[in-house]
Amino acid sequence: MLHLDARHRPRNLRTVLAYLSGTEAVAAGGAAPQQGIEDGLTVFPCVETDDMPAAEAARRRKLCSRAQRHLDLATEKLRNLHREGLSLPPEQQYEFLEQHPELWSLHLPEADGSLPVDYQWTPGHDAASAEKGPTRADPLFALAEAMCRGKAPGLRVAPVSGAALLVESASKGSKGTLAPDWATWHTGCSPGVGNGRRWTVQLFLDAAAAPRREKPQKHEGAATCSAEQRGDGSCAADLAQHAAS
Repeated sequence: MLHLDARHRPRNLRTVLAYLSGTEAVAAGGAAPQQGIEDGLTVFPCVETDDMPAAEAARRRKLCSRAQRHLDLATEKLRNLHREGLSLPPEQQYEFLEQHPELWSLHLPEADGSLPVDYQWTPGHDAASAEKGPTRADPLFALAEAMCRGKAPGLRVAPVSGAALLVESASKGSKGTLAPDWATWHTGCSPGVGNGRRWTVQLFLDAAAAPRREKPQKHEGAATCSAEQRGDGSCAADLAQHAAS
């Protein structure tokens, strides 16, 4: 599955991918393992490498950033549809949900208010992107598959049992907001040996959630003071008595 590690994890900052299967570590002076589909590679189709022509690198930047924007916009449309359903009378909401089953794929906000996005790209997304129109784009999933088979250039990481890979999944803005890095789209290739099994462990390192700012509530009948009273403190006792009550 081609995905970003921010999938369903809006606070994800880094990911450690540890390999429990694959080739054994190569001793000094030994031959490096062959990188083929049988090795269960991890491929990063959006990372520019030295062997990638400039035109191809530019094409991939456009393709990969567009994929992230597409999923962001699709999720925002679902949220708007969800708001529309909540605005209906309760007796009409179930019928609205039956008419829009795509709402089942929408995830609830996190405790800090951040909104999860399902950052995965499938052959179905490729098919939709290939349709004629202003949003037509080259297939991203097929590109990753071609890399798995050694038919396209790009960053391919051969699994070495006991090794680990650190992925910087997002960057933090000046206000503490996180932006997923579209260059980190990746997937694991299906291994052709070991009964087709690929064993890994992932450790997700999330940024601390920013505390939610609660708006002060104005209580009905709250005590108030005029500008003159606030200046001389003549109503301080009244305010204290109201707070205690």
